[in-house]
Amino acid sequence: MKTEHVIILGGIAAATVIYLSAKAAQTGTQMLQTIGDAVDPTNPDNIAAAGINKVGGVLVTDPTGAGKNADGSWTLGGWIYDVTHPQTVFQRDNPSNPITAMPW
Repeated sequence: MKTEHVIILGGIAAATVIYLSAKAAQTGTQMLQTIGDAVDPTNPDNIAAAGINKVGGVLVTDPTGAGKNADGSWTLGGWIYDVTHPQTVFQRDNPSNPITAMPW
């Protein structure tokens, strides 16, 4: 093999290693970002909230049940609001009934 070919192949190999190293670093950064988002307590889609919301969505089957949203999903925050604000929920679910018709 001629020296020129070895130099060209060596350059191609070096460029390939540099390219793959850059891709691995980028992938590593993306992976760290994904992990960070999954455990970030300020992220509403973190791993704990997503798990709780999935379990609640399975347990609450009534479409107008506490915590159910208009799109059919369920959230813990929505459930807490619905349970602690029964008058608002009653008014939302019974718009034609006057407020005096509430059962409490």
